[in-house]
Amino acid sequence: MNGGVRPPRVAFIGNVANTGYRAAVGLRAAGIVAHVLVSDCDAGPSRPEHDEPALAAGYPEWIHAGPWITPASVLAPFRAPVVALLRTFDVVLASGPGPIWAQFADRPWAFYVTGGDLTVKPFPWTFRHW
Repeated sequence: MNGGVRPPRVAFIGNVANTGYRAAVGLRAAGIVAHVLVSDCDAGPSRPEHDEPALAAGYPEWIHAGPWITPASVLAPFRAPVVALLRTFDVVLASGPGPIWAQFADRPWAFYVTGGDLTVKPFPWTFRHW
């Protein structure tokens, strides 16, 4: 495909329904290996099936659901199982809480702002009523 060059492997972690899922679909259509990590605790509107109802029947192999956001993974993110998974990719695109783990993956990563992760989450006391 690329003259023997392996296509890049990209992981999306964080607010996947609003940005990561759609971006991964586009990258995959262009021949890039894109995967999405969905946390078991993500609310309905933050899950890929919110955009693509057929996914409610089951995810394809490139969407990884798991217990990524747990108290232990937040308190010791460098030991979180999701970090080991992120290390299998060439680059990580993180949104929402994704930077908590992306920084320990020893891979290039970028913080993709999706709204509340820039305007609300850094100011928990101000937005505590939410």
